[in-house]
Amino acid sequence: MARGPKEINWKEVESAMMASENQDEIAASQGVTRQTLRDRFMQEFGTDYLSYSQALYKKGNALLREAQMKSAMKGNSNMLLWLGKVRLDQKEPDGALRESPRQNEISYDHEIMKLKNLLTKNGISYDDDKPKTEPEFCGSDPQV
Repeated sequence: MARGPKEINWKEVESAMMASENQDEIAASQGVTRQTLRDRFMQEFGTDYLSYSQALYKKGNALLREAQMKSAMKGNSNMLLWLGKVRLDQKEPDGALRESPRQNEISYDHEIMKLKNLLTKNGISYDDDKPKTEPEFCGSDPQV
């Protein structure tokens, strides 16, 4: 006795199409080959797989955008920021995240720290900016 064709859950297929699953993934989830899925699709819907899947893919995108907008409107600040950047082309001002308004002072302080570190490495101690010992330089006369 021959067995009938494998049952395909068309609601699952449509849902998978909206979620951007590819034809191989959908066929595997239904336990059929790609060719069987395409053939049975034509019998069930009277249209080709590609046209129908593209329409459902677009519907899935629309539903996703709608869900994102609802999330943002409920106060999801991350979604508000993301939608502002993507849809409204909003962005941080140039340099806003790279440079402090006090960058010159910070750079100056950094150079002082580097010099203090160099003095310490060379055995020269200091108190605030006053050296405690006189450094010895090659070729210098200590009695001059």
